[in-house]
Order: sequence, then C-alpha cells, then structure tokens
Amino acid sequence: MGGLWRVSGAGGEPELLTTPDEENGELDWHSPRFLPGGEEVLFTLHDQNREFHIEIFSLATRERTVLIEGAFDGRYVPTGHIVYGRENSVLAVPFDLARLEITGPSVLMLQNVYNSAINGAAAFSVGGDGTLVYVPAPSLNGRALVWVSRDGSEEPLSLEPQAFSDPRLSPRGDRIAVAVTDGDNQDIWVYDLNSDSRRRVTFEGRNLRPVWSPDGTRVAFGSNRAGKSDIYSKSADG
Repeated sequence: MGGLWRVSGAGGEPELLTTPDEENGELDWHSPRFLPGGEEVLFTLHDQNREFHIEIFSLATRERTVLIEGAFDGRYVPTGHIVYGRENSVLAVPFDLARLEITGPSVLMLQNVYNSAINGAAAFSVGGDGTLVYVPAPSLNGRALVWVSRDGSEEPLSLEPQAFSDPRLSPRGDRIAVAVTDGDNQDIWVYDLNSDSRRRVTFEGRNLRPVWSPDGTRVAFGSNRAGKSDIYSKSADG
C-alpha cells in the first residue's frame, strides 16, 4: 500500500515506480513532490514505529536517500530550501539542488500549525514568491460537550472541559463515546449520562472516531496501535 506511481499529464496507464518495504517496517509513502528538473521526487515515509521521514527517490536509478528524519510533508522552494513539518511546527533547511544534500541547520519558521499526527501532513503551502500560508492549529484543550436543541440553545454536560473530539451518542441515548487527547495519547472514553461516571476503553496507540454497535454494547474505533491504522472493536464497559 502507499507506493509511488507515475502517470502522464496527458493521461494513460499509471506506472508503479516502487512500493514500501514492509519487511523493514515501512507502512506507506505519501506527499510526493517533484524537485526542479523532474528527475527526483521528495516524499514522506511512514513506518511501523509511527515515525515519519522525508526521502528522495530518483526516477533514473530507482534509488532512495533519507533526507530528513523525524519530518514530513517536505517541499522545495526557490530560495534553495526544503520547507517541512515536524510535530506542530514548520521548519526550513538549506538544500543543494545539484548535490541533493542538506547544507546547513534547520531554522524554525512557524509553530502551532495544523497537522495530522497520524498521516504526517501539515496544512501549509509556499508560493513561488516565497509567501507562506498556513492553517493555525486549533486549541483542543478546554472543549466542552454540550446538548444543542433544534432552536440552537446549548446546555453543557457536567464534564470538565478537555480535548474532546468525535463524540458519539449510544443508541439508547444514555452514554457517550468520545476521543480524548492528552499529550501524545488519544484514547476512547465512555461517559454514562445516568450515573455521571466515565470509563476509559483504550490504553495503547492513538484511537479516534468511535462508533457504537446497534445494540449499544460495543464501540468500534480507528487505532494505529499495531503501526498502521486499522479498525478495532471493544466492549463499551472496558
């Protein structure tokens, strides 16, 4: 999954260039971008340790070179730099296009830029004149769960604000499954509205987007606990 393909701008059959080495823990490659000249491609490698690296792939030799470790979503800009994402920051590093080498230390450009820690993609773009645009990272802390009536009025639940996301009401309407982010962890919790209690359902990996089973006894969710993202199901009682 997640290999590099090439297709003519005029259309035609796509050509598979290379695929991830699953035996060595590679999950997928994404965010390919041509370097000037069109002979090399920058791309992001995602491995089973949930880490990202920016590499260069040569169309002529089919060889790969690791360029920046612990980074994602790199792109070359006319100033002679590679601009890339790392955690919630955007950095730039000088790059020799002829030798395909980094020539100096990275410099921090921006912080608090929206990104996907699961997919390794950062929400920014750089124009030909060097202008950089980006989407600020939303603040997760302090989110509240509220009931909203059809007339738009709101009634907050008696839960302390946290980094909530993806709330799902159970079929009987008496429990809420929700993802809660705490630092590097993201877990599924179930809140019982009758007893005003909560129960943690997941304990490993990053877990998100819970969905209730029709009978309300189980919760399905996405998780990268085994490296790549898969769908899991667990009892709503933990």
